[in-house]
Amino acid sequence: MQYLIKAVIKFHAVNDLVKYDNSKLIKWFLFGYMHTLADKKTLVPFLKPSFRLICYYFSFFKGCSFLFSLVSVRFLGKGYRFLNYARK
Repeated sequence: MQYLIKAVIKFHAVNDLVKYDNSKLIKWFLFGYMHTLADKKTLVPFLKPSFRLICYYFSFFKGCSFLFSLVSVRFLGKGYRFLNYARK
C-alpha cells in the first residue's frame, strides 16, 4: 500500500511542475511514477491523466507501452520490458 502513496505524491508533484513548465523535472517524476507501479497488480491511481502527461512529455508510443505493461503485469505477471521502453 505504501507504493500507492508514493505514486500519488509523484503524480501531484508532476501536476505542480506543469505550471512551471520544467520538463526535465516532470520527466523525472513521471519516470518515478512509472517505476513505482512497475510490478504491482493493483489499480493504478490517476491512470488517464498520467497517460496524457506521458504521451505529452515522452511520446504516444511510450504512453501506450506504459499502458500495455500495466495490463501485461496484471494478467500475465510480466511486462517490465515494455515499461523499460516507456521510461527511456
